[in-house]
Amino acid sequence: MTRRRARSGRSGVTAAACVGVVAVALALGGCGSKASGAPTAATYGSSWGQFSAAFPSTAKPATATQMLEIGRQFPHVSESVAFYVSPSKQDIFAANSDVPPPPTDAVLVMRFTSASDISTIMSDLQSHLTGVTKVTVNGNAGLRILGPTSSSPFAQGTKITDKNTFLGALLLQHGNVLYEAESVTTSLAEASSFLSSIKPLT
Repeated sequence: MTRRRARSGRSGVTAAACVGVVAVALALGGCGSKASGAPTAATYGSSWGQFSAAFPSTAKPATATQMLEIGRQFPHVSESVAFYVSPSKQDIFAANSDVPPPPTDAVLVMRFTSASDISTIMSDLQSHLTGVTKVTVNGNAGLRILGPTSSSPFAQGTKITDKNTFLGALLLQHGNVLYEAESVTTSLAEASSFLSSIKPLT
């Protein structure tokens, strides 16, 4: 997923601007056939960071190699897990990965050493990115951005595999755990639907 970094003068924490885009997200907002109906939400994550999400198909966990790559990008993270669906042949979690083709949906869950690190990231993103809106999901404060991939601040400086797509990202804070969801789809409604399905459970 595309990773945008913003430096904080207070803690030096690297801010990740989501999807898959993890590259968000990180996430896959199914643009395939819907003959079987809308995706059903399922539970993913670990005991310290569970969430429900309606991936278009069963999401697979990130590999150990992918998690090491994520860990290098976030030195203040003590534990992390990620789940995704994507047709991309690249590692969508790599720091310099392209914006993946649709449908790509991903959710990255990271436990930081301090809740204040996440607050810094959220503040940095809100200050430096246009089009960001505040949201609250299951009592968790967060940020959301959604729009054409070609004009998304998360895609700036990154190769876009398909410019006729939409990119959405959602970040939610639950104590010292950060949920980052990202979606690349062929329609705004599909990206919005996936992001709206994300619900932190712990």
